[in-house]
Amino acid sequence: FKHYFAHKDLCVMLEDGKRLPTGHLYGFTRNILWLKERFPNSTIILANDGYDGERRKLESNYKSGREHEIEPGEYVMDIFKMCSLVDDVFVVYDKKYEADDAAASVTRVVKYVCNKYNIQKQIYLLSSDKDWWQLIDDGNGKCCKISAVKKWGSGQNWLSEAKIITEDVVKEEFKGTGPKNLLKFRAITGDASDNLKG
Repeated sequence: FKHYFAHKDLCVMLEDGKRLPTGHLYGFTRNILWLKERFPNSTIILANDGYDGERRKLESNYKSGREHEIEPGEYVMDIFKMCSLVDDVFVVYDKKYEADDAAASVTRVVKYVCNKYNIQKQIYLLSSDKDWWQLIDDGNGKCCKISAVKKWGSGQNWLSEAKIITEDVVKEEFKGTGPKNLLKFRAITGDASDNLKG
């Protein structure tokens, strides 16, 4: 969405003389290449937002400032199609589920498989959304370690300069509450980003 406007002058001319915007594809492609360069031999899974109407039934204020039904625009569908052409890049999307729910589902399946078959994996959740922090798991002797990247570093050693969220960081941020109890903590204290009172 941001790239669509940031690169609004990029387009191709169609035979009928109309302009077809391509800035979203250009910007997004650069992001994917940047990720693949920094995570060589990794699988990249892109979680995209749908809308969970059931939550609005439980709490009418839930995300009340947002549209009730979210459908991916045409430019987003272009990106989905493009991702299918890139090795080891996949898109997770269902219009009934929000992105963090999709990411949680994928993360839990990967964690289960890694622990069952003794496969060593490091998962990075790339998002500024603190809801994803409930998935963080330092491993504790098991195979799958899950961290979140809150802020990117720069240059070749970007990972050492990045702000990495671990279990200890979650506990520091939420008054001693770890990832496993983060949902309960947010339910008690409220969540301003989702317009929910405690």
